[in-house]
Amino acid sequence: MIELNLLPRAIKKQIIKKTRYVAMVNNALILTAIFLIASALMLASQKYIAHELKMISENNGQMTQPGGIGEINNLMSEASAVQKDFVKWSGILNNFLALLPAGNTIQSINLDRAQGTMTMNGWAKTRDDFLQLKANLENSQMLSEIESPISNLLHRADVDFTMRAKLNL
Repeated sequence: MIELNLLPRAIKKQIIKKTRYVAMVNNALILTAIFLIASALMLASQKYIAHELKMISENNGQMTQPGGIGEINNLMSEASAVQKDFVKWSGILNNFLALLPAGNTIQSINLDRAQGTMTMNGWAKTRDDFLQLKANLENSQMLSEIESPISNLLHRADVDFTMRAKLNL
């Protein structure tokens, strides 16, 4: 295909100049927009960093004041006291359940940390099942001084029992 350009040379040059001028203006506008966006981002990050530095310096000022350090020390000593008195009851209960032979059901357990005692109520299918439970508890390292009333031994079957023991924490 043949292209015919019937415009005179002077008009062709004007068109080329205008096209280049429009391209340069567009490029300048794009560069200006990019520069403005980059400047806005830098200004925002500078403000954010200044705010964070101010917050850090305020927090450091509070930590270095004598009252602030004393308050932290008090909180730490309270946390240490709580952790020192902590007893992992779940471990004790898991060990206790391992001692429970078949035919026995525990209906309630009361663990008293202050007195170091455990009181339990339960049901045994037969007297022998109850006696096996009592023997297991007496042989365990976890309990001592097991008290079982004589009423626990009155029935041969369907034994409702109550026992009290000292916890070896």
